[in-house]
Amino acid sequence: DVSHRQIVFSGSGGTDDIKLLPVLRLISPFMEEGLERYQDDIEDLIHEAKSLERSYEGGSRVLLGKTRVIYLLKIIRNTLLEKKSRGQVDYMMMGSLNNCLDNLERLMRRAEDAM
Repeated sequence: DVSHRQIVFSGSGGTDDIKLLPVLRLISPFMEEGLERYQDDIEDLIHEAKSLERSYEGGSRVLLGKTRVIYLLKIIRNTLLEKKSRGQVDYMMMGSLNNCLDNLERLMRRAEDAM
C-alpha cells in the first residue's frame, strides 16, 4: 500500500528528482478530513501529473514550478496539520498521516528551493 511507504525521489538517484504523483496518492486517504472542497482541484492535479508521467518518468515535477500547485499543497498540508493537532484524525490513520505530511513537507521544500 503506497500510503504506508516513504516516497523515493526517482530519476538519476539524486534528491533533486521529485515525483509529485506518489505524494498526491498519499493524500487520497484523507480526502474526507477537511479537503472535500479541494477535491476537484486535487483530482485535476492528479490527472495532470499522470498525463505528464506518461510522457516521461518524473515529468510531473514540472508542476512544482507552478504557484497554484504549491499553494494547493500548502493548503492540504495546513489542513491536515490542523486536524492532527486537534486530534480529529482516526488513530489508526496516524502513521499514514505522518508519512503524508513528511512527504508533503519534503516535496514543498525541494520545490521552493528550486524556484
